[in-house]
Amino acid sequence: MKQLQLLSVGLVALSLFGASQATAESSDTELYAAAKTEGPITWYNGTTNEETATKIVNGFIAKYPGLKVNSVSVGAQVVFQRVLQELDAQSPQSDVYSSTDITQFEILKERDALLNYRPANAEYLKPALKNVDPDNFYTTTNVVLIGMAINKDLVSTADEPKNWTDILDSKWQDQIGVGSPNFSGSMGIWTVAMEGKYGWDFFEKLSKLNPLVGQSISDPLTTLNAGERKIAAAAAPDVVTVQASKGNPLKVIYPADGFVAAISPTAVLKTSKSPNVSKLFVNFLLSEEVAEINWARFATSVRGDLKEPDGISGTGDVKLIIPTAEQLAEKLLPLRQKWKETMGGM
Repeated sequence: MKQLQLLSVGLVALSLFGASQATAESSDTELYAAAKTEGPITWYNGTTNEETATKIVNGFIAKYPGLKVNSVSVGAQVVFQRVLQELDAQSPQSDVYSSTDITQFEILKERDALLNYRPANAEYLKPALKNVDPDNFYTTTNVVLIGMAINKDLVSTADEPKNWTDILDSKWQDQIGVGSPNFSGSMGIWTVAMEGKYGWDFFEKLSKLNPLVGQSISDPLTTLNAGERKIAAAAAPDVVTVQASKGNPLKVIYPADGFVAAISPTAVLKTSKSPNVSKLFVNFLLSEEVAEINWARFATSVRGDLKEPDGISGTGDVKLIIPTAEQLAEKLLPLRQKWKETMGGM
């Protein structure tokens, strides 16, 4: 009887999965039919680099002939200011908006700037990434993991940091590189996470080590590759792994006290002149095709129903520190100002 019950549960689960898949495919078919009558869209992207964005756009165009997408890929804070300025001028250019800073979407929601839309394939999201907005104005389409990185030619195995606080040792004086939360959404989330776990004392101690402060989370990797610094205080493991695969002397450090996870949502702007193309593009960001693009750059997928290849730092196999939207809304702006006062002008 127990085996029959388990079989019955399994068949129900399989049936529900099949129904969800059919619903998602039906949604895409209907949207594509409606989208053929609409013009091109513009995607403001603050989550991936231009190379990855181009691959995503090309994949979308190949899957849906006749549709066009223009992409603009810059830092999350820079692109957000552009969105706000265009809204204030009543001349919005963006149809779809993606960012590593979830608080931006709450601001846009308060301004009634977002279209209410939940993709059918959002059902496949990993549990920790689901339902980030109960009101369904934005959906998780990417997740950035943040660990540390070292120049492995300059840092011995014995000296490798094991926890976040290990980088505060005086032996790393003048040897640390770090991005800035005033330019990078990922760095903003990392700053909130570190302050929440260790207090602002963490940054007071870090500043005394004279770190080289850049802008994006990837800036410190340039100095590591050049041998000008030994440690990147915050780094995306997928970017580090890609650069290491090209012969650079980089190594990802997995902090035992947890990776920071930056949930990166996407939304359709209410002013989009091509709403069906925009919705279909958001669906595509959650597709298996985009998961494969992410895996090719050693990044994790947001999908929970897909088996990730070996060598991918996924959200299911590491300890995570995930600041809530409420924590980010409360702390991000004041901590950015505090960063300027503690770490310098950037």
